[in-house]
Amino acid sequence: MKALIYMGPKNVVVQDRNIPDNKDCALIRVSYAGICGSDISIVLGKHPRAKAPLVLGHEFVGFVESIKENKRGIKKGDKVVVYPLIVCGKCRACRTGNEHVCNFLRLIGIDVDGGMAEYASVPIEKLYKVPEGLEDDVATLIEPLAVIVHGINEIGVNFGDNVVVTGAGPIGLLSGLALRDAGASDIYFTEIDDFRLSICREFGFKAIDIKNSDVISTIRHNTDNEGADILIEASGSPIAALQMTEIVRPKGRILMLSIHKQPNPVDLRQINFKEITIAGSRVYTRQEFEYATKYAVKIKEGLVRLITHRVPLKNGDEAFKIAIDKNVNKLKILINCKNA
Repeated sequence: MKALIYMGPKNVVVQDRNIPDNKDCALIRVSYAGICGSDISIVLGKHPRAKAPLVLGHEFVGFVESIKENKRGIKKGDKVVVYPLIVCGKCRACRTGNEHVCNFLRLIGIDVDGGMAEYASVPIEKLYKVPEGLEDDVATLIEPLAVIVHGINEIGVNFGDNVVVTGAGPIGLLSGLALRDAGASDIYFTEIDDFRLSICREFGFKAIDIKNSDVISTIRHNTDNEGADILIEASGSPIAALQMTEIVRPKGRILMLSIHKQPNPVDLRQINFKEITIAGSRVYTRQEFEYATKYAVKIKEGLVRLITHRVPLKNGDEAFKIAIDKNVNKLKILINCKNA
């Protein structure tokens, strides 16, 4: 089979590999796999855990090619999406129902071979059926959507809340779609990229071009000088980290969705003065992942609009060049593993 392999920093190649053994697992014929920010970090040699050689991909969907036991109603031919978390089951987080923040959390596609290949061998308990009516490519966004479901649950959204989302990448825009459903009224996006600003406007969000506008004064002007009820940090930008406590109102809430690659300055004084709540968010629970499979059907029209590239597996190295190139307009890039 063909597989997209991380061989070292900025070195991704398509190689022939044996179809993996599916002992105690299900063999999945992969349809699509999504490129995530963590995949880009791996390819750039900046991920702290990923080691070459590695089959990339933790966001993937496909069909069960073979399965030895019919657990959880999964059978041959089912279209499934993969819950990629690998946990120890022994630490306090795991013992108390919080395995998503396991002390030793690992992921398929980061710590072990993933789904950017024609086939992948996946433990049966990590498979969830894709609902009818959800196309293969769109179903690939279930995993990042689960991240949003968890984040929204962590921070809490009230009807009428005004929200600022910093960064209009796939995670930020998915947040916007979920916030709208959760009852948020005014949703503002801060972004520097003209293409992504235009997508925000197409979705009906209020776009703030940080090249030409002062974010803090703009938000204050539009909130009777109070500030935002909620800020969702989805950019990983140092300036967003510095400004976020100034943007929210007293008793406001901040959700950290983006994982910053290095420590960045934060105005901690405002946390005291305004009694701001900051919530961290990493991945998702199994329940939230399962809910995301159903929620994706409801918002699938929006999900389709986030997919800008579908690249054949045989050209997988080119997909990462697109992902890294700041001059290319893009949102979600998928690897078409059916077209190897």
